[in-house]
Parts: sequence; C-alpha cells; structure tokens
Amino acid sequence: IKALSEAAKARDLLFLMECGLDPGIDHMSAMAMIHNLQEKGATIESFESYTGGLVHPANLNPPWNYKISWNPRNVVLAGQGNAVQYKENGIVKIVPYQRLFTQPSKWKISDSEIYEGYPNRDSLSYQTLYNLQGTKTFIRGTLRYPGFCKGWNYLVQLGLTDDSVILPEDSNRTARSFLNHFFASDTSLDEQLKSIFPESADKALYFIKALGLTEETQLMTKAATSAQLLQSILENQWKMQVGDKDRIVMIHRIQYILHGKRQLLQSTLIVDGEDAERTAMAKTVGMPLAIAIELFVKNQIHTRGIVIPTSKEVYEPILYRLKESGIVFHESH
Repeated sequence: IKALSEAAKARDLLFLMECGLDPGIDHMSAMAMIHNLQEKGATIESFESYTGGLVHPANLNPPWNYKISWNPRNVVLAGQGNAVQYKENGIVKIVPYQRLFTQPSKWKISDSEIYEGYPNRDSLSYQTLYNLQGTKTFIRGTLRYPGFCKGWNYLVQLGLTDDSVILPEDSNRTARSFLNHFFASDTSLDEQLKSIFPESADKALYFIKALGLTEETQLMTKAATSAQLLQSILENQWKMQVGDKDRIVMIHRIQYILHGKRQLLQSTLIVDGEDAERTAMAKTVGMPLAIAIELFVKNQIHTRGIVIPTSKEVYEPILYRLKESGIVFHESH
C-alpha cells in the first residue's frame, strides 16, 4: 500500500491508514507528546506505549479477568508469527512466541489501577515513523489485568493456541475431548500438568477449569485448528453480557533529558463503555476516522497520498475533537 503513495498524490487522493484506536489514537497522542517535548529542546531517551481492550473492573471474571470486546481471532493469535522485537537500553531484544507471556511488565496508574503488559510483534518498525531512531528504548505493547499472561502462557505451552495443525471433524467433540489431544492417554490430567508445570500445576488447572476445558460441553464439530477451537470456547466463556461494560486503557511513558535533567512523563487514557453494545472499543475505534472524514470533507486536511495520522495537520484537530467527546489523556510527571 505504501508503494502507491506517489500515485495517490498524483491523483489528489488521500488514503488515511491506521486511524482507529491502536493503531490510531496511540499514534496521534504519542506524536503530540513527542513533538511537544522536542519543541522544548528535550532529548527523548525512552518511549514505551501500551494499550489494552479490557473489561470494566466491575465485570471481572476471575481468574482471567478478560472478556472479548474486539476481534476474538486476534486475541487467540496474539504474538504469533515472527518473533517479537523491540529495543531496550540500546539493545534489540528478540522474544520468541513460547516466551512472550512469561515476564510481563507492570504498569501502574494508581493503587487500584494496575496492569501488566507484553510487547507487540514489531515495535522497531515504528521507531523511524516516530522519528525516534536515537532512542535507547522503544517498545509498543498490549495491556491486560494482572495474572492474565500467566494463564495464557499455560495455554501456549500446552499447544492450545496452535493454528498450524487441523484436527479432523469430530461429531462427538467436547471441551474435555479437545483437551485430551494435548495429553498422553495413560495418565491423569493432574499428573500431566505436574510433569509440564511442576511448580504451578494447581494454578494451571485453575485457569483451565475456568474455561470449562475439563467439562463434557459440546464444541463445534467441523475440522479446525486448535486456535480455532479455542476461539469458539472463548467466544462463549468470555462473551460480554448485556449489562457488562468494557474499558480501554492506553499508557505512554517517555523518559527524556531537558536542560540537563532527566525526567519522566506518563500520559494515560481510560475510556469506559456504556454497555455491551455501546462499547469503549467501538467508540475509540470509530470516532477518530469519523472525525478525519469530516475534516477531509471540509477541506481541513490537505495532505495527500498514503498517510497515517502522525502529522500535526491530522492529529491536532482529531485529538481536539476526541477531547470534546470525553476521550482525554491525563499527564503526570
């Protein structure tokens, strides 16, 4: 798509990409912070940006504390594909999928608002885009409530998130028979879990049981990968109920040097949904593009070509309109 940019400009066309939540609001709010600091003469040493589509704290479902408010397939396949890469203290870090959820970072907004995060697939591709090539640390990642990564790692290690092997059609498939594919048939589930997770078998069983995987509940019968079958389970187990609300959390953390002094700036966004239909996810994904379309129709965006919203011309009016609608970032030092 990027290769079409000059042709689009020649025809006076604008293709506005990555203008939702993440990517979208994350680009715009981050660039507003970065440009503001750079205009003051600051040297940015570290940039970290994490976003999570979560369930409201009033509607948690322990131990996972997660419900699906966006594409469930992306939830299941998070982190798969190429190894995750980011930069930390000047060193490019590479994290294979099998270790991605083993050491989540901690993110604290207040004593009651604490999250954990894991890095996204390729943070480095955005370093040039943000004009932060000299930054020693550059990480973009995903937020979850504490404990989620531990539970998800159990599923990864067992193989339940695999999307490469197709299990044949099975008219008698249940959650328990699906789980049996990943264990030897001559030992109990408890014994198998102890051999795989010797120090946390009980905890693993707790997370597995919470998904109903030890029950004889009927599953979809058609041929499918483990990831697809797991997705069908999660769509049921983690479904937003009528009275549920979701929550969007976005955190940018920048370390910089200004006037010889090293400082830290954190910008935080929290948006809560109204109910299971009027979600924070729908609002934050849909509004930025809707605003951009209005600006374009009113000839207030003059940029052409293949564009993402990292220029002031695009992000300033969109962020202003989002603020008017209650989508507001709060900064703290």
